[in-house]
Amino acid sequence: MLRFHGIRVGRILGIPVVLDPFLVMLVGLYAWLLRSDIVTETGDYSVLAILYALGTAVLTFVCVFAHELGHAVMARFYGIKTMQITMFLLGGIAHMGSEMKRPSQELMIAGAGPAVSLFLAGLFALPLYFVYGDQATAVTVCLHSLCWFNLMIGLFNVLVAGLPL
Repeated sequence: MLRFHGIRVGRILGIPVVLDPFLVMLVGLYAWLLRSDIVTETGDYSVLAILYALGTAVLTFVCVFAHELGHAVMARFYGIKTMQITMFLLGGIAHMGSEMKRPSQELMIAGAGPAVSLFLAGLFALPLYFVYGDQATAVTVCLHSLCWFNLMIGLFNVLVAGLPL
């Protein structure tokens, strides 16, 4: 089985979680790019805008982790052990301990991650429409980024999971 090496940061639901050290650089780069978006959209050069961008960058990778955890929880439901979840430069991967017994199980496990991502997209979209409206603030730029990121990850994974079919 292919395993990625990195820094083991703990266990969640009994599943070891491993982070690639380069992920820190990617979070920093994404925060810097998001900060540029905040400045462009709002003209806000404050330290608070930097903190919003950094928090959003971290939350983005927490969302990727939640997506992978969705796969792992559904696999556990079917009695398939998840060996570890690895977060690396290209996203995350949940390492399953065995093959699925039926195609329906594989479909459910494959669909659990995108379902989590699409749920999170909706969750981040709610305040955009009901609280902030058309206001351009650092918070709205960050919420918009999180909403679209999760929507794209969810839709991309639905399409990729459907390609072999």
